[in-house]
Amino acid sequence: MSFSLPSPPRRMRRREQSHNTIGLTAPKAVSTPYNTPFKSRNQSLRCPNVIDKNTKKAVSQLKDLLNKQWYIFNVSPLFNMDYTEVSLKRYARRLKTKLTSRLSDSSAVEYEVSYAPYKNLQLNEIDHGAIEVLVEKMTESGNRSIAYYAILLSWGASSEMQPENAVYLPILICRGLKSIIKQVHTEFQLVHDCFVNSIHMNAEEMRILSIDIFDSSSYQEDEIKLRYHLPQNMKSGELDISLPTFVLSNLWKRCFSIHKHKEWTDEEVTTFWVEIHNHTYRAFGIELGHCILAKVTLPDISFTQEAVYVKKKEHMYLFLSHLMSLCNHLTTVVPFVHEVSLPSSSS
Repeated sequence: MSFSLPSPPRRMRRREQSHNTIGLTAPKAVSTPYNTPFKSRNQSLRCPNVIDKNTKKAVSQLKDLLNKQWYIFNVSPLFNMDYTEVSLKRYARRLKTKLTSRLSDSSAVEYEVSYAPYKNLQLNEIDHGAIEVLVEKMTESGNRSIAYYAILLSWGASSEMQPENAVYLPILICRGLKSIIKQVHTEFQLVHDCFVNSIHMNAEEMRILSIDIFDSSSYQEDEIKLRYHLPQNMKSGELDISLPTFVLSNLWKRCFSIHKHKEWTDEEVTTFWVEIHNHTYRAFGIELGHCILAKVTLPDISFTQEAVYVKKKEHMYLFLSHLMSLCNHLTTVVPFVHEVSLPSSSS
C-alpha cells in the first residue's frame, strides 16, 4: 500500500502554514511505541568539524563511498592484525584458499583476493587505519568482475574503546551478491578469529538517525518517504507514506517551541514522531502505532535496517558516526562463531 500527501502550490503554502493545526491530536487514542523514553543522548551527531585537519581529510575521502548501496556489519576486534604488505598478502592468500574451495562451482572460475590500506579514512588519531578487501571473480576467458568489496574502518574511536593487542575496526560496509557476502564473512571470521554480524538498526535507532540528518539539512521543495512493516494480521506486508518536507519542518519547529531546548533531546524525538503519527492519521486515516519503521528515504540518503545509499559526504559522515555509536556496545556481544546474519533483500 502507498499513500502520498501532495505538495500544494507554493502560493498556498504560507496560508496553510499560518493555521495552527499541527497541535491537533488524533481523535482516537493510539497505542504507540513512544510510551517509553528513548535511550539517553545528550546531543545530536551534528555536521563534521571541517576545521580539524584529520576530519577534513576523512570527510573528503567519503566522496568515494557515495551513490552506492552498502550493507552494514559489525566486526569484533582483530587480534594480531598486521598492516605490513607481507602480512596483508598472507591474509589474502588464506582467504582465497578458503573461498576457492567453498565458492568455485566449476574449474573455469577462479577468485582473486586482495587486502590494501584505505588511506586517510580516520576521523581522529586514535582510529586504526581502514582496510579494503576485494574479491574478484575470473572466468577462463579472462573476464573479471567484482564479487565482493568491503571497507573496514573506525570512525571516531576513543581510547577506552581500543582493546589491547588488537586492531579495532568495528564498522564493515560492503557490496556484492548476498550469497558471496555470506561466504566471505564466514571465511573472514576463521582467518582473523573474529565475529562479523549484520548491524540491524531497530526502529528507534532509525528514528534518531532520521532526525540527525533532517536537523542538519535545509530541505524545502522535497519529499520524504517512510516505509513501515505492518502487523502480521494485515493482508499487505508494507505501507509506504510520502510527505512534503515542509510538513515535517513545521512539526520539528513545533517540537522545539514546546520544549524550548537549545539542542534536541529525547523529548523532542518522542514528540516529533508522535506528531508524525497524528498527522498521518488526520491525512490518511492510518494508525501507525503498531507498525514498524523499516525504511527512510530523504532527498540525499536512503537507509533500511541493514543497508544505506548516500549522495552527500556530510550525510555519510553522520551515518558512520551513528554506526560507531551502535558498534560501541555491539562489540561486547559474543555471537556464535558461524552465525553470520545477512540482510533481507532491500528494495
